[in-house]
Amino acid sequence: MAWWDDRVFIVELPVSPLHEDLVGGIRRAITDATGTGRTHLARHGAPNIGNRATLPDDINARIAFLLPDESFGPVEDLPGAVLPPGFSWPIFHTLKVEIGVSQGWGPPIQQQGQAGHGTLNEKADAWRQCPGVDYVLSIHVSQGVEVREYRLDSIVGGQFAVPNIPHADIDNNTVVRFDARRLLGIPPGGNLPVGFNDPVQFNLFDVVDPIIQRRRRAIRLERAIRAQVVAAAAAADDGQPPRRRQRRQ
Repeated sequence: MAWWDDRVFIVELPVSPLHEDLVGGIRRAITDATGTGRTHLARHGAPNIGNRATLPDDINARIAFLLPDESFGPVEDLPGAVLPPGFSWPIFHTLKVEIGVSQGWGPPIQQQGQAGHGTLNEKADAWRQCPGVDYVLSIHVSQGVEVREYRLDSIVGGQFAVPNIPHADIDNNTVVRFDARRLLGIPPGGNLPVGFNDPVQFNLFDVVDPIIQRRRRAIRLERAIRAQVVAAAAAADDGQPPRRRQRRQ
């Protein structure tokens, strides 16, 4: 759900197993790719950041109660990490993850700060205006798993580093890379924690494809079960004598 103009909008239909499997897979992949697990890069889940006194009303209206699918940021008091003004450690998120199953990309977003109600493009555009957010990873897998796409937006100074970058198919060469210092909120040239990988990277296909294959098997099984139910019902009807129509008195 998300909150705009004192109204609640449903931005993703009730959670599906496919959606949750994708969120869990991405969560584990990013954590494993750091080289130090959760020691330096914290997983914050899907919290809202609330209204920030340091932000103008129009930006608060867009992001205060917007819920991501997953958030990552430096652990509390990480040496070298710099908090954005008006933020505390639990809501300092350098990476937002958005996964759409019932929701797709929507129309292209121009950098004009227009309000949006839940497509992947609209949510990425909202998060670019959140202080501290350097990356938005958006993934779309259709409910029938025919479509698998992604886009990684890099954000610099509240603007997309590459405006209107198109989403791309997820294939076996799709590697997602993050600058380690940007993930940890450390300024350029600052010291990284020992053992923390730079860049932080993983093969997105290796994460998404096993989930899609499981979903395809589940779809085939569900169709077979439905076919069996229909066939059994038809056979039962064939074995019944024809019903007599009653005359109306």
